[in-house]
Amino acid sequence: MDRIPVPPDKTNLRRTTPRTCTLEVTPQMLQNMTPDRRDFIIELLAEK
Repeated sequence: MDRIPVPPDKTNLRRTTPRTCTLEVTPQMLQNMTPDRRDFIIELLAEK
């Protein structure tokens, strides 16, 4: 699995609740993500 370099404050994304997640997701970012992470992000956004 490819490791995507992320800023330190993004590494805890999986442990972050949607309410405190201020990560701005762009289509370019989604393209660069692994399918696993992308699905997780999409789920997070769907909960908002």
